[in-house]
Amino acid sequence: MFRGNLAHTGVYDAPSVPKFQKLKWRFQTDARALSSPAISNGTVYFGSGDGHVCALDAATGVKLFWLDVKMPVFSFPAIASGVAYFGTFDGRLDFNAVTRPYFYDAMVSGATKLFTMGSIRSSPVVDQDVLYFGSADGALYALM
Repeated sequence: MFRGNLAHTGVYDAPSVPKFQKLKWRFQTDARALSSPAISNGTVYFGSGDGHVCALDAATGVKLFWLDVKMPVFSFPAIASGVAYFGTFDGRLDFNAVTRPYFYDAMVSGATKLFTMGSIRSSPVVDQDVLYFGSADGALYALM
């Protein structure tokens, strides 16, 4: 999670690594990868400016799947109960099952995706079965 926890304090509940001196792996996208990664069950998820959400094996950097959402993704995914949620540049909140390389077809009231009136660059947060995210339309959304 961005900055370690729901309060975004920057405190991570993990042992620190004394030095980063060796490259473990590198994965190249076709545009800037501005999204902070999210990690769940050995898989790294991140969005890219080239309109993709990517899932990589955390140990090897090998691509597991590559989802074409057709718009830049700058927010990092929030992962809760096996689902990754992320916002897109065109104001769409998408989601996918982290165990399957495809999108589910239903989310809110039977809609396939939730659209806002502005781009979603903020990173969603899930707390107590509520998904929170901000939009460039000036609104903060809470979905349940």
